[in-house]
Amino acid sequence: MKKCLIGLCLFLCTHVFALAGDVYPFEHPEQTKRFQQLTSELRCLVCQNQNIADSDSQVAADLRQVVFEKIRHGESNQQIKQYLVERFGDFVLFSPMLTSQTVLLWFAPALIIIIGLLLIVWQMRQRREVG
Repeated sequence: MKKCLIGLCLFLCTHVFALAGDVYPFEHPEQTKRFQQLTSELRCLVCQNQNIADSDSQVAADLRQVVFEKIRHGESNQQIKQYLVERFGDFVLFSPMLTSQTVLLWFAPALIIIIGLLLIVWQMRQRREVG
């Protein structure tokens, strides 16, 4: 009897945890797709490189709710991203927009590689001239 009671409790607990997840009832399937796309493109502000779709933090849940409400009110993806960037900065986007403030972020890796290659070529020429 104890085993049956424990089994029943475990069975009921799994249903409670399954129902505890976020539910976002959209009117149209394309809204659901937009929601999934946007939440995968937005960074959780408290997690280490995790999007708000996968994060379990309360901040991510709040951001998912904001995205949900804005999609239901008919705002575009760009408007939603712009709202979040104005509130939290470019950090909230996994791929920040190219602006005067983020140009270094986008082109610094290529610039560092080019400078490194130029230094290697310069050093090789210096060794040839000396030797």
